[in-house]
Amino acid sequence: MTQYLAPVEIQNEIKIVFQTKNIPMEYFWKYVVFANQASDATPYIDVDKNGYHFVISERGYERERRTTQDIQELYYWLFDNITFDIASKVALYTKTTWEQRRVRFKVQLDWLRSINPDFEKRCLCRINDILYHQPPIDWYFHN
Repeated sequence: MTQYLAPVEIQNEIKIVFQTKNIPMEYFWKYVVFANQASDATPYIDVDKNGYHFVISERGYERERRTTQDIQELYYWLFDNITFDIASKVALYTKTTWEQRRVRFKVQLDWLRSINPDFEKRCLCRINDILYHQPPIDWYFHN
């Protein structure tokens, strides 16, 4: 039987990343949660005999549940959400929707690279897929 990290151990490991990478602690308290304390689509983490669960509930209904036995997978899901939130706040100060996307993608990739270069690569694959299916409008006007 696989031994999973206890919630307090996960919190301690994540807190070290926050401190060493200077991630604002407000995101730690928002995202590193081990009980469904809010029903506002804020993710929370659950650990049981089946593995690590990344759960999003909203208005009393579970919208999403991802399960893994790999702690690095859980950390990727967590930091992908955290860095997206950080990047979205930065992107608010840009002029157009397309500029916001560029800024948001760049800022998120920069944060993920600083946390774990493998996280950046995974996110870049997802972003490339988004851009392939929904390219920025201004790409159509370049020769």
